[in-house]
Amino acid sequence: MTASISSLHRSYRIGTSPEIPNDLYGDLDEKIHRYARYTLSGQINNIFGNYIENQCRIVRSICDQFGKVIPDYSPSPNIHYGNYRKITKTSVNIADSAHAYLSWSYSQFLTQIEKFRDFISYISNPNYKNVSHGWLVSGFIPRWVAKRLASRWRVKDWTWVKNIARGWRNTFEKHSFWPVTIGLRKNLSIFSTNEWSQTGFTLLEEFDSIIYQRALQGYNVQNLTALWRKIARILRSGLKYLGSIKINGLTSNQKIIANELQNYCGKGNYRSALGLLYSKIIIQKFGTSQVSKLLDQLDTKAEKLLTPPFSSEHSKNKLPAIILTSPKYILTRLNGKNMSAAIQSDEQVFFTLPRRPKTAVSLLSSYQHLLTPMHQKRLRDEFPKLPDEKKIETTNRGSSSEDRNFRAFLRRLLGLRLKRWLGIKTTLKEQKWIKEFDISWQKPLKSQKLRLKLKLHKKVVEKIKKGAEIDQILVHPPQTAAKHTTAVLQLSGNATNLISPPNVIVPSLQRSLVYVLGYDLNRLSDQAVTFGALDANKIEIPLRSVYSSKLKTISRINLSLKSCDSNVACIQQALHRYGDDLKRTRKLSSELRLLHRRRQNLKKEAELLIAQEIYSKIHYYNPEIVAYEDLKGLSTRGKRGKLAKIVNYMCKRSDALAMRIKDWYSVQSQSPLLKSVDPRNTSKIHFNCGGTIRRTIQNWDRAPCNQCAKMVNTQLNAPLRIAEKAFSP
Repeated sequence: MTASISSLHRSYRIGTSPEIPNDLYGDLDEKIHRYARYTLSGQINNIFGNYIENQCRIVRSICDQFGKVIPDYSPSPNIHYGNYRKITKTSVNIADSAHAYLSWSYSQFLTQIEKFRDFISYISNPNYKNVSHGWLVSGFIPRWVAKRLASRWRVKDWTWVKNIARGWRNTFEKHSFWPVTIGLRKNLSIFSTNEWSQTGFTLLEEFDSIIYQRALQGYNVQNLTALWRKIARILRSGLKYLGSIKINGLTSNQKIIANELQNYCGKGNYRSALGLLYSKIIIQKFGTSQVSKLLDQLDTKAEKLLTPPFSSEHSKNKLPAIILTSPKYILTRLNGKNMSAAIQSDEQVFFTLPRRPKTAVSLLSSYQHLLTPMHQKRLRDEFPKLPDEKKIETTNRGSSSEDRNFRAFLRRLLGLRLKRWLGIKTTLKEQKWIKEFDISWQKPLKSQKLRLKLKLHKKVVEKIKKGAEIDQILVHPPQTAAKHTTAVLQLSGNATNLISPPNVIVPSLQRSLVYVLGYDLNRLSDQAVTFGALDANKIEIPLRSVYSSKLKTISRINLSLKSCDSNVACIQQALHRYGDDLKRTRKLSSELRLLHRRRQNLKKEAELLIAQEIYSKIHYYNPEIVAYEDLKGLSTRGKRGKLAKIVNYMCKRSDALAMRIKDWYSVQSQSPLLKSVDPRNTSKIHFNCGGTIRRTIQNWDRAPCNQCAKMVNTQLNAPLRIAEKAFSP
């Protein structure tokens, strides 16, 4: 396989560290130089962080103002936006960033309109009147509809389709054309006992005719008869209960209501009967002709009904990143080619603050016509607030770190020095204080500029030295109180520049008998991935056992995942317990988001280590074919207890692992054929004799074979079976 020459793009998040001028602390005692550097680093990070955050607020405000008027004109983005620099009188970076985010959001808005119209045409089918009525009233759609639409739209997560359908329904009820008879989704939740009984009798009559027709045709009517009995039992015993509760779509609380009905109707699962009753009561309450007319109105008015870009309430707190299209404005720097050349020659790369820090008042006077009221209130003073002057000050200029006022004094002293170094005016009170405690330090003749040094990772430098170029630079607003500025470099180049396989210490075999190498993915432990090898005649080849530090690291990741899951469970219980207490739930929700992010990062790290382990085995044995299981449909549904935990704590993204290995081999002259096989019965059938392995939770890793009566290591048997399946066409 030859190396690919097509152009690729890769993005890398990089950190920054402030360049601390030695002039600000060089004359102080050497004992406190460490404290001085730490203090100055925090102050410079604060200046850069507040500066970037203020610029991002200007971009966000421009998007908020112009995004709402896009659907009224429905133009192409290039015609509508024009030159934002002339309209807004801002720098190139702010104008280009706003232009880019508006273009992306508008294209997503058009895609959403296409999906919505397809959704309306799909549920307008007369056979799906239960779906259309249920969605218009409650906002919920059945799972089978969400799955069909997800495959139709090529969306991986069908729950996203379900959530977006409910969001559409919540948006429409705010418009004037919405029928009063349907009303708000939250208000339509109580039905009288009389309505339930009429619906039930109508449904029973329909079931009688269906059962009679299917019985005449010779079909099995056992399930329909069981449903008929459940509905009749609800009509006899559970009508009073149903008339006294609120039902707002049975998707979320159907199980709870079904469990409560057991107290009134006896034992049984009433979820399916409840769904039928609820759909029927909605169809009787709202006529089919009224619903079809309403669906036609939604289809024709889709552009005006859907939420326009940058209008949703939950996303107003999110600030966009600055796209650095010009090297002269937001942050002074080298352009992409010059920056790539500087990195290739091992030079340092800097972001320079183009001006001295400003106060929120001066920024507001310049950009008040662009900023929305919310972002006007949240503007920050770019220079950090210094500690107040205290009556008791150290007389030795903070040379003693044991003094309790040492840190505050040092922050005030270095903050005032930094002000004078940047050329910022100081107040009379600050001038009096600095003359008293800092006589030796003189004001520089010319104001200086602050700089941030980019902390480039080794792999980024390696790719740039191979020939990749910096195509785009983004600067993200700070996410923490420390105000660290982070950037994203987007590199462009071919596969040879951007793809680098992991370094393998073990040399490859000159002549290998291995024809097919199979690997099996298990729970994250020291046996997270196991291997089996066969020659061209399907005879097993024993593999060399090698100590792998990667698999030991994966077992440690597994312990971290379990602790994450236990913490998530505790926080979810606390959220359920506190309910509407916003002060507590807001903090717990942020902790829950961080835990989920931590869990996702751990799984990504484990996946990378497993891919590296597979690559090293392939590199050593040089097989013709590499076989793996296709685990796309693997889930915990129908599994309980330990078996569900085993499935949950394993790497299920087998296709992603194979794609990563293919990318690593795309830049090499030779590569094996990666072949996915059917995962069924790979652990149940013994490789040697073909017998069935009696595997249970108690003897999961070692189980007896019913034909040869040998104890089989199931972790080593599975990859041999996978390799054997790779021989079939």
